[in-house]
Amino acid sequence: MNNWKKCRLGDACYFGKDRIDIANLNLSNYISTENMLPERGGITEAANLPSVEQTPCFFADDILVSNIRPYFKKIWRATFSGGCSPDVLVFKAKENISKRYLYYILSADIFFNYCTTTSKGTKMPRGDKIAIMNYPVNLPPLSVQRKIAAVLSSLDDKIELNNRINANLEQQAQAIYQEYIVSASNYSKNGIISDYCSVKSGYAFKSNWWLDDGIRVIKIKSIENKKINLIECSYVSEDILPLAEEFSVIGGDLLIAMTGATIGKFAIVPQVDEPLLVNQRVGKFFLGNNPIKKLPFIYCTLNNQEIINEIINKGQGSAQPNISGNDILSTPCYYPDNSVITEFNKICSPLFETIIINQRENRTLAALRDALLPKLMSGEIDVSMLQI
Repeated sequence: MNNWKKCRLGDACYFGKDRIDIANLNLSNYISTENMLPERGGITEAANLPSVEQTPCFFADDILVSNIRPYFKKIWRATFSGGCSPDVLVFKAKENISKRYLYYILSADIFFNYCTTTSKGTKMPRGDKIAIMNYPVNLPPLSVQRKIAAVLSSLDDKIELNNRINANLEQQAQAIYQEYIVSASNYSKNGIISDYCSVKSGYAFKSNWWLDDGIRVIKIKSIENKKINLIECSYVSEDILPLAEEFSVIGGDLLIAMTGATIGKFAIVPQVDEPLLVNQRVGKFFLGNNPIKKLPFIYCTLNNQEIINEIINKGQGSAQPNISGNDILSTPCYYPDNSVITEFNKICSPLFETIIINQRENRTLAALRDALLPKLMSGEIDVSMLQI
């Protein structure tokens, strides 16, 4: 590490423009804190949001980081040019740093923790730009930076490949759903969700039961973009397990958010080697002891935009959107003969089994990446002799 330099983040990058002239706004390529995905997840489609085609805020390979406390830990390496919210910071690399290496500096937990502790504001804290640019970084030679980034990128690339495979498998299941379920129902919503399964809001844990470690409890904030973020869970003692046994879940179970801004979002419970419980206002679909066998029909039903929109609309009309189990169960759905549903589930269960396996592998890969990242960035692991 003799040729590594210790410097400020501002010595290696600078902020791009973070405001757009009103005259340049349009409806494409706009990145906000809302359509950035958490945990290096990239972005969702920027639809019906203002943006810019002339004088964009960011360009491909710039790095965008959410800079408002509820959305910290959102980061995206841009793949196109566009505009962004003032609550999104645009980082542009200088000549002395690899853009990929800069991305991993900014995606490290230690950087986000630094942004949190130096943030300003009480109601909606934001990262302090001066403090951010004073963040200390290790800067090895460019050749070493590229090798470090290559090691970490190999893991991220595999995660992204798994995500693309899962998206394709989900599209296949949805296409089969249209052929088997919708057409067999004569394109008529001739049933309701309660014809297939039941759903209940999770267990009402007492506030004084929460711990820093123990049995994970999935809360509403854990459900995001059809995935369950187990990092965002809370914990209770093992003594609580018997009380909330009905709301214990396993891989292949399906959950739905029933309150607040995330109302109607649903996700498959991942396979883990530990017990998981469900908090109140998170709905559990009861699919039996082997939920993967019944998962395809209800998942594809909720993935039908008309049906999920109807569920969401039932919760509107108040300051805090809210739906009940009965609201979900009474929602009309396509419901052909049970033999057709059974055949559909038999065909699609292997697709969802693969999705769950890939999700599990992604968690393993992400954990490995996160463990390697600080060791590589500090020089604890030497990559200078690697042939990449």
